[in-house]
Amino acid sequence: MTASWTISTDTDTTIWYTIAAAATDPVFISTAAPKPSDPAPTGCLFQEFPTQTQPADPNVIAYQDALKLWNVDDTLNLVTLAADFYLLYDLSLDERDEGRFAPLLAMLTEQFVHYTDMIIGGEVRHVRSCWNGTTKLPKELTAAFFGTKEESASRPIAWMKWKDFRAEHGVNALDMAITTFKSYRRDQFGGQRWANITETLWLYETGELTSLMFVDFCWGLQHNGGTYFNKVWTDNVATVLDWNLHGWVRRLADECASEEVRELYRRQSK
Repeated sequence: MTASWTISTDTDTTIWYTIAAAATDPVFISTAAPKPSDPAPTGCLFQEFPTQTQPADPNVIAYQDALKLWNVDDTLNLVTLAADFYLLYDLSLDERDEGRFAPLLAMLTEQFVHYTDMIIGGEVRHVRSCWNGTTKLPKELTAAFFGTKEESASRPIAWMKWKDFRAEHGVNALDMAITTFKSYRRDQFGGQRWANITETLWLYETGELTSLMFVDFCWGLQHNGGTYFNKVWTDNVATVLDWNLHGWVRRLADECASEEVRELYRRQSK
């Protein structure tokens, strides 16, 4: 059992510590007060320690750097956005969306383009460990990503490395990634699903898909471990897609949409 108690007070801040029942070394936690139900300590030696800043996790730093580089917003609520997307699209067909669908579509297109491109680079990093040994790989991609096991360990580093690779090779980099994913011999990496994800971006960048088609396709994309959104976002949009497929738009509005879109839909549906 662990609890917190006040030890000392200066003019501005009450300092709190946490002490395990069997421990003798208290550890600084925060300036937050303990719960009233916390028991008082017995038989513990109290000693004040200076506040120490823990070193930042390099993986977290790399993750944040990669998102910034790709301009991906990891705070988006995809359940709400998916509901808003389909509700506003429905209203826009009769020009009842009050001009809200177009900016939402533009924002989602930008985010999904950046996100899709970024995560492709994360999957390419597995080429060394997953290559089937027979398929001829693109030499440019091999030179950039067929590194050591250590070099392929970090997904955020691969995301940033892919940014440079895309800048150098343009849309051809996507063709290389499609070929590479089809060469993977391990089911949990690459394969046809990742080739599909990459081809979706390729189709958009080459003008085969409109923004509307691209975003609509993205909502339903899957990789080998589930929805392709889960490399950054944790929201599960499957329920929204299912309700929209069944035409349960009222339920979408009531339970998933943003307040602004919910009210708009109710008003326009009267």
